[in-house]
Order: sequence, then structure tokens, then C-alpha cells
Amino acid sequence: MTLLPHSLWQSFAWDLERLRPGFVDSPWFTMNAVLELRGPLDTGRLAVAVDRLIRRHEVLRTEVTGDGQVVTASPGTGLEVPAEGDVRDWTHAPVPLDVPIRVRLATTGPDAHVLALHLHHLVADPDTLWILLTDLGLLYAEELGGPPPPDPLGQFGDYTLAEAEIVHSGRPAAGAWWEAVVGRASFAGATPTQGEAFAYREEVLTAEEFTHVERGCVARRSTPMVTLLAALADGMARQVADGDMFLFTTIFGKRDRPRWQRVAGPCMVPSYLTAPRTDDHRRIVDAVRGCSAHARFPATEIRAMNPDVDSGIVPFFEYIPSHRPTTFTFGPIVGRVTAAAGPKDTGKAQELGIRLRKTDEGALHGHFSADGIGWSQESTRLLTAHVGAVVRAL
Repeated sequence: MTLLPHSLWQSFAWDLERLRPGFVDSPWFTMNAVLELRGPLDTGRLAVAVDRLIRRHEVLRTEVTGDGQVVTASPGTGLEVPAEGDVRDWTHAPVPLDVPIRVRLATTGPDAHVLALHLHHLVADPDTLWILLTDLGLLYAEELGGPPPPDPLGQFGDYTLAEAEIVHSGRPAAGAWWEAVVGRASFAGATPTQGEAFAYREEVLTAEEFTHVERGCVARRSTPMVTLLAALADGMARQVADGDMFLFTTIFGKRDRPRWQRVAGPCMVPSYLTAPRTDDHRRIVDAVRGCSAHARFPATEIRAMNPDVDSGIVPFFEYIPSHRPTTFTFGPIVGRVTAAAGPKDTGKAQELGIRLRKTDEGALHGHFSADGIGWSQESTRLLTAHVGAVVRAL
């Protein structure tokens, strides 16, 4: 057994669990992917490949506790082949913290199968899903007589220790930057509301509309994320009191060294993100760049810099471009991704959460949730309608 420190993401998540019990330490705090496999599948060899996958990646044998990451030698679980069940409900499945991976397989017809991978979010980000599915396909192919996959360039424990060194060396500059940005800020407050908790999904832009936005970004030397952030800040400014506006985000993935590109584990950094009250594109870009450059700094320490953080309005914002693979090879057969999702809605949302992603078809979809205090469903729909109207007009 090996004990490693928390990564920045895990440390933040564990602090969030203390503030909101049952949100992170929950079997539904997961990353999920479902594949449809067509062709002859050797279930026994796939089961061996799953066992090898768990032995190959330490993070799949890791339990995240309040003290750190506990890595064990035991593979824990294996391939699950339920006797029955409705695969239409397979997008989400509970995953315990002490065994952070589940792999399920169902046969749905002659040479037709559904494969589902579920990972606890404390040990996985979206990229981890695709890294592990790629490796599982390669390991299965090797079991059929194919070449062995190359060894991993590193483990998540290596990433965590390297991240800690970066945080330590960059602490003086990052701390000074955040103190200037957050410590002196006057946080804007939301209009008080007392509505019901809500969670819903809706299309923000059609594929044609979002394609137009992307082309405009190229012409303006911008990005869709910056464009959406500017529209979001403009919409928020119309509904909140005077003051500095901030978002909280996990968009800053930090696979910024070659050896981390294929590491299984949550290589992302939770961070505050300033949302300037301006339509000045350059100021928005500078805000994103500054936050990204200094994102490797404990979020709890940033929050402690200003007592108004907890009373101000700080929505969660996430934008995920459509860069996920659509197919994976398992020897002679191909698996097609039919569903992918993050944590299941459990009714524990508090601050407004805005999660935008580009679908495989090219549209921009959003998932919106809150506890109804500060942001009601009505005010949130007005906000997203404003975002859509602004970017359509560009």
C-alpha cells in the first residue's frame, strides 16, 4: 500500500465534501461512457483485459481519503456481465470510492454488445475515459494475439508529485497574483430569490449557429470559450448587483507535458475565473490567460483571501469542445460511443452550474442546475437566452 498526497483537484473536491456532505463522497460522482460493440466478442478475453487494465494504471487501484491517495496492489473488481437489465439506463452507475472503476458488458443480440465504463470523478477526468478505453481495446487485441501496447509513460501518482513541486515553486508569484485579483475584489451579489432547486438541459445554439460562431472566432483570432465567456459575463452583469464578477471552473486541463498526455487520472485544476464587465475582447482574453497561468494554486487559499467570496455570486462554468473519440477498436471489432456523461444529478446542487459542450452533431448544448437561491430557473433561462442572442449576433 502506498500513500500519496492529494492532487489540486482532489484536495478541492475533498474540501467541497466538507462543505457539502455527500456531494463528492457519493457513488454518483462519476465519469461515464457507453459503447456499442458490433462483431464477435470473446467475453473471457475481455475480462482478462479488464483485469490487466486495472493492474496497468495505479489510479484504478486508488482510494481517495481525507488523508490522501491510498494505492493498493489488489485489482479490486473485474468485468461485470449482468444476467439481465435495461441497457437504456446504462449511462450512469454507482461507483464506490474504495473501488473507483466499474466495467459492465451486456449482450443485446447476435454479435451485438454494450460496454459501459464508469469511474469515480475523484480519480478521473473526461480524458481518462478515452485513455482507458483505448488501452482496454489494445489489451483485448493483445489477448487475441496482437502486439502488446506500450507501457504508460507515467502514473497519476507521478503527476501528483510533479504538480506539488510546480505549486511550491510558483507559490510566491501565483499567491501575489490571486491576492491582487481576489483579495481586493468586491464580489457582486445575486438578486435574492427563494425558488425550487432545478436541473435541466437544453440546446443553446443549433449546429448551424455554432458553426457560424466558430468561423467568426477564427476571423477575430478568438476561441469559442472566450466568446461564450464574454456573452455570459454580459448576461450576468444585467442580473447581479454591482461588483466584481467571478466564475469557478475546471476548464484548465494541465496535461502540459508530453508524459502526462496519456496518464489516467484527473489532470485538471479547479480555479476561479474573473469575468470582466466588458465587451472588450482583449480584456476577456487577458483574464483567461492570467487565471490559467496561475491556476496551479490551492482554491481553498484563494477563497480565504476574501471573506466576501462565500457571500458573492460565483457560478460554476465549464465549456467542453467536442474532441472526444467516436469509435474505439477492440481487435477485429469496433466500438461506437453512444453516450458519455459526468456526475448524475442528485439534487445537491447549490451555486448556479453552467456546463456547455459541443455535441458530436455540432450543436451547443447546456446543462444548468442550482438550488434556486440567488439564481432561479427563470433567471437562468433569461441568462442563457441572452448568451445565445449575443453570440448569434456576432
